[in-house]
Amino acid sequence: WAFEVKWDGYRTIVHIADGAVRLQSTAGHDVTARWPELAGLADAVNARSAILDAELIVFDDDGRPRFELVQRSGVGSSREAVIQLFDVLQVDGADTIDLPYLDRRRLLEQLVEPGDNWTVPSFRLGDGAALVAATAEQGLEGVIAKRVDSRYRPGTRTKDWRKIKNRTEV
Repeated sequence: WAFEVKWDGYRTIVHIADGAVRLQSTAGHDVTARWPELAGLADAVNARSAILDAELIVFDDDGRPRFELVQRSGVGSSREAVIQLFDVLQVDGADTIDLPYLDRRRLLEQLVEPGDNWTVPSFRLGDGAALVAATAEQGLEGVIAKRVDSRYRPGTRTKDWRKIKNRTEV
């Protein structure tokens, strides 16, 4: 298993084509105009076209992602969005969804140059308990566990990807 931080934001599909970025919500809406700070992402992708899966987040004053800040962010907001790119679905017209997770992650890391408002966050092989504990200590939402040989299955929930949420006591 591989383990990634579960970000508290908006799941977003990123389309790169013709030197431009298009951000698509999970409902299929074009939300690109709302976050102009992400326009430069097209120049950071080492391909003519790509489709990437991501989580769009906004950090609070303590550096923690907050879903409610995403809802209030956008054009005219004092807070900029950051996009955490965690998967690659297509590169230059070639589908990558049938590649195993680890191959897609390696491809994604080669494909995207980090920027001020986007990154490919790290992941951890094995010892998920340590990452769960670290996210709990930092007040983060939790972890996503992914089988290293899992394929990407659009629109389908599988047991190959599992959410491990941190529970807060009230």
